[in-house]
Amino acid sequence: LANGMPLTPDAPGSGRPGSLRHLTADERRARRLQRNRLAAKECRQKKKAYIGNLEAQVCDLQEENAMLRKELEELNAKLTLSAMRASASSPTLDCRLAEVAADDPSAAAKRARVSGD
Repeated sequence: LANGMPLTPDAPGSGRPGSLRHLTADERRARRLQRNRLAAKECRQKKKAYIGNLEAQVCDLQEENAMLRKELEELNAKLTLSAMRASASSPTLDCRLAEVAADDPSAAAKRARVSGD
């Protein structure tokens, strides 16, 4: 007994901060709605931050992709140049290319279009 009142969980003077039994149904509803509004606001903020993070990642990955594509293009150009130089100085490479073209008719057609024959 405290101040002549029993200390039960649902008693108005029980001292439990979470006890809402003493509130009316409308007051409990108003508190619940307020908590829900707050939770919804926090959820929207988290979602906004998450989407912002994803958008930043997209930007970063697009930049990296562009850089890698440029690097690939440069390496392919170097490879083509090296192949041209090698074929000019080595007849065996031309023979090998002719063998590949003979095995692959579409490659021979492509070479004919490129050389203008």
